[in-house]
Amino acid sequence: DLLVGDDLSLTSDSAVLNFGDGNDVTFTHDGGTGMDISSAGDLDIDCTAGSITLGASLADGQTLKLGKNGAVETIIAPHGTAGNEKDCIKLHADAGANQTITVVNDAGTSVTEGSAAVQLTSTAGGIGIRSTANLANAVNITADGGTSETIKIHSDQGTGAASIKL
Repeated sequence: DLLVGDDLSLTSDSAVLNFGDGNDVTFTHDGGTGMDISSAGDLDIDCTAGSITLGASLADGQTLKLGKNGAVETIIAPHGTAGNEKDCIKLHADAGANQTITVVNDAGTSVTEGSAAVQLTSTAGGIGIRSTANLANAVNITADGGTSETIKIHSDQGTGAASIKL
């Protein structure tokens, strides 16, 4: 056992702090100004009485990546100037021919506009749904709740015959 009352410094570039009988967890100085954390098993970050902050000081052009690179990956790429974000939220499945993106709410029951269980709202600009597939049912809207279900397409303020086109 080693007990240290204050600071512990590993002063060489590329220094490694190893854990475990087989050094299966490592904290490694990358030889520059960064650090690599590697674990042969699960890596859990837990805070029992407070917040966890990741990437709070990301510089312009830097990213926070969660997930396996090239597979299922969430990328957060903030812009330093408000209003200049390129993709505020982008869900992108990019790992094979049979990928899907699913948005699920399995507890909400509201169908009221503005508070529906799943709500798509744009307060500045439109909402587009587009498929480039040359297939039957390329865009498919389905209600599957029972014999009283309906599908409603409504234009709140359109007054002409073209306010809703099918």
